[in-house]
Amino acid sequence: MTGPALSVGRARTNLRKWMRDDATMVENLSKEQLQGILETIPVEISFVDDNDLVQFWNKHETRIFKRPVSVIGKPVQNCHPKK
Repeated sequence: MTGPALSVGRARTNLRKWMRDDATMVENLSKEQLQGILETIPVEISFVDDNDLVQFWNKHETRIFKRPVSVIGKPVQNCHPKK
């Protein structure tokens, strides 16, 4: 293999290695460390799963929309009901 095909093959190999290394980095964090990172990032983060259920948000102090814990596990559509 030579030329572009070799470059694509190397890129795929590098991407797989990067993804594997990246996953290992996250796996090496404790729950407390990961929570600390998510809580200190200077942006609001919300996570909604594949089923449109709210699973997580950080408690960033500048959060525009305050949310009660009871929203966890509920459909994201319920967070902003129609008026």
